[in-house]
Formats: sequence, structure tokens, C-alpha cells
Amino acid sequence: MAEAHYCLGLIHLQEKRLDEAAAEFLLVLRQNPDRPFVHFTLGNVYLAQKRHVEAAAEFKETLRLKPDFVMASFRLGRAHLAMGQDTEAFEAYEGALQANPQLATAHVQLGDMLAAGGRHAEAIAEFQAALQIRPTIVVAHLRIGDLHAGQVQYAEALAAYQEAARLKPNRAGVHLKIGNLHLAHGRPEEAIAAFQEAIRHNRLYAEAHRRLGNVHAQQANYARAIAEYQAAIKINARKAAAHLDLGDAFRALNDGERAAAAYRKALEIDPGLEAAKERLATVQV
Repeated sequence: MAEAHYCLGLIHLQEKRLDEAAAEFLLVLRQNPDRPFVHFTLGNVYLAQKRHVEAAAEFKETLRLKPDFVMASFRLGRAHLAMGQDTEAFEAYEGALQANPQLATAHVQLGDMLAAGGRHAEAIAEFQAALQIRPTIVVAHLRIGDLHAGQVQYAEALAAYQEAARLKPNRAGVHLKIGNLHLAHGRPEEAIAAFQEAIRHNRLYAEAHRRLGNVHAQQANYARAIAEYQAAIKINARKAAAHLDLGDAFRALNDGERAAAAYRKALEIDPGLEAAKERLATVQV
């Protein structure tokens, strides 16, 4: 009877009927509460439902019954992290890595936690550990690049981003990061090439158009900047930053009327945008 409920629960789970799946797994556990994999599966259902307290309880019970169940430690960390319980999540991920040091995803999760806590060197070490296990984890390369970029370490950041681009050449967001890095370090031509590459892979990437416009604006090429800002707005009319940038470009051309219209639109989208308020107050219409 218990097996029938378990099989039915798996069918519900496969078909995304989470409430029904949970009910079946609970019936199994009422008959035999000492089944670690059923607790684990029920925990995953609760995790998908964002019932994090119940998920954590199921993963803990899994580990009580089977202490070497590595994925239960990993999922317990995810549940704690979702509840904002960083210390408990950290301990769970460390437990997973003690049981299986080759669990690359646990190194990535631990790296994310360390980075969020400002422990950048330790975070980079965790991401590098993940890459030693599986060199093709793009997110680990990106995290390393982000940390180096935040510490103004251009060469290290660029190397990490370029490796991510090599692994996923069609991912527009990677090229955007490369462009932002070049721009932050005063390399406008390289930035333009990277933003254009991002747009080549995703012509509807509003932020890439906006950032390309920023480079053109820095070079006082306002006609091109305006064209890119307008392209970004056409893709996403609710992007307040693009309207703000468009206003700046029109103001640079002494077109106060269109600058004011752009600033007003930015404020319509984001009434708290102080830069738009300040510039609108000074623009000459």
C-alpha cells in the first residue's frame, strides 16, 4: 500500500501537482516514517512550494536517518538560505562538502554566501574549487569576474569573463559584463565591440543598447547615443534609466523641450528618481 502511494506521489510530482504529491508522500511516511528518501523527496516538494520551514524539517529528518545523504545537506542549505538563516545554511553546505568534497554546486553556493558577507578572497577560492571539479560552470567564472571587477582588478576580471564567453559565446549577458568592465576602465572601443556583440546575440537586449548609447554619449556622439537609447526604450518602454539617459543626450544638444519630456517620462516610471528631478528642474525649455 505504501509503495502505491509513493508511486502515485512521484507521478503527481512529475506532472507538477505538488499538493497532491505531498499528500501521497505523507501517507507513505505515516505507515513507515523511517524512509529517508521519502523525507528527502517531500522536502523537495516543500522547497518548490517555498514552504521552507517544512522543507528544512524534512531534510533534517533525512539526515538523521541517513547522515551521509549529501544532497540532503545541500538542499537543507538552500532552505536555510531562503529563510535568511545564513549561519545554518553555511553549516549545511560545509556538511555537504565534508561528505563529498567533489560537489561543485555546494562550492558555488558557499562562494555566493561568502561573497555576500564580504569575504571575497574566500569566495573566489570556493568558486575556483568548483571549477577544479567542473571547469565548465559558467556561473562560477562570472562570479569570479564580478568579484575581481568589484575590486578594480581589470585583468583578472576580464580573464574570468572571457572564459565564460568562450564556454557560452551566445550568452548576451556575458558580453554585457565584458563591455561594462571595459567602459569602467576607460576602454570605449573595446566596450563598443562587446556591447555590439551582446546585441548581435540578442537584438532585444535593452540594457545592451542603453550601455552602447552611454559609450557614444561619452564620446559626444549624441546622434548615435539617442538612437541606442530610443532602441532600448522601444524594447522596454518602462526602463527609467534609458529615458534619463535620453534626456541627458537631448540636454547636451541644447534641446530642452525633448530633454524635459524624457525626464518627465523617467519620473512617471520611477517617481523617486532623484537624478531626473534635479535635471528636470534645471533644464531650459
